[in-house]
Amino acid sequence: MLALGALFYFPGMSLLLWARLTLGKNYFVSTGFGAQLFAGHQLITSGPFAILRHPMYAGLILAALGSLLIYFTWTTVYFACFAPLMIVRARREEAALSAEFGEQWIEYCKRVPAFFPRLRR
Repeated sequence: MLALGALFYFPGMSLLLWARLTLGKNYFVSTGFGAQLFAGHQLITSGPFAILRHPMYAGLILAALGSLLIYFTWTTVYFACFAPLMIVRARREEAALSAEFGEQWIEYCKRVPAFFPRLRR
């Protein structure tokens, strides 16, 4: 279980960090389920965002599942149970981005999947 957990946890955390660094000044920590955009906010489509629309959320979900397998405690069970709520947050974020970026967002959605990368183009 430790090896399997590590196969989820470390790539998940790496994906999360890579996405966070790619966002740069567009990154904002919030505690709600909404998405906050700023004046001059840009649609980031490079780095991990060229592979997935929500790499930070996908990374968090992978890390949560991995941590559950590595450290089977009540804390990790709690963490893993709330990880799927990231999908709800992602949908709300998509609505805000669609309203802000319009056609550019629609084209991006056609090219890039939300949570699971395409194996073929």
